[in-house]
Amino acid sequence: MSQKQRIYLSVVSLFVVASAFFIPVLDTSAFFGGGGSGALTPFGGMVMAYVVCTCSSSILITIGPPTMGSFLVTPGTKLYANYNFMPGHWVLGLALPASLPCLVYAGTSCVNVGNGKPIVMMGTS
Repeated sequence: MSQKQRIYLSVVSLFVVASAFFIPVLDTSAFFGGGGSGALTPFGGMVMAYVVCTCSSSILITIGPPTMGSFLVTPGTKLYANYNFMPGHWVLGLALPASLPCLVYAGTSCVNVGNGKPIVMMGTS
């Protein structure tokens, strides 16, 4: 690499790093479905059933009362405590308000077996 190329690369790199400080931080509340503390959906209860979503790389869990529903454990889910969310165990956490499909292989394609809200963080007992 010549001296001229090194100087050019240094100037461009310095410009890119310096410009990052002037880019405004965008509000992500619209993406996550709301603003402030209402952006995440709280849930909690005993796990009643689960399905491994082989096409969508997640696990669909059905949670019973007191706050029931279907939720997806994804690779991005932050787990706390015993890391056990099999049926019969209690869970408590926060999920995104959007619902995503649970896709399972069926022959040569994938089929939707249910929908659930992706879990952001979850504690288990």
